[in-house]
Amino acid sequence: MNFKTSSITGKPFPTLDSQWSKPLPFTKENISMLPDSTGVYIFLNQKETPIYVGRTINGDYSGLKHRVQSYAEKDDFSVHPTKKILRPHIHSFIYRKTTEEGAKKIEDKLKQFTIYNADNEYNEAKKKE
Repeated sequence: MNFKTSSITGKPFPTLDSQWSKPLPFTKENISMLPDSTGVYIFLNQKETPIYVGRTINGDYSGLKHRVQSYAEKDDFSVHPTKKILRPHIHSFIYRKTTEEGAKKIEDKLKQFTIYNADNEYNEAKKKE
């Protein structure tokens, strides 16, 4: 799967292999069909530009379905203020199942190309300006 260069970070998003899902609209129906397994998810904006990368771990309330669903639920945003900023921009998402170790590696690599991952190189540089 290929994405255009991010107009936000100016970096070309890496090509994704065939293990990723096709883009799915960010709807309750699509979220409810997600597996409860460990994996990585990417939120896309209306132009299908990746805007956020997240990962899941093993354990209660931590699989793909729960993590993606948490962005669609009502929230007071006090614990996760990024959700308040991010949610209006989520148009669709893609995901892939993997191990916890694999999920961390993928997230660490791909979050460098998004604007809403607060701990990426792009946002760290912006903080210093």
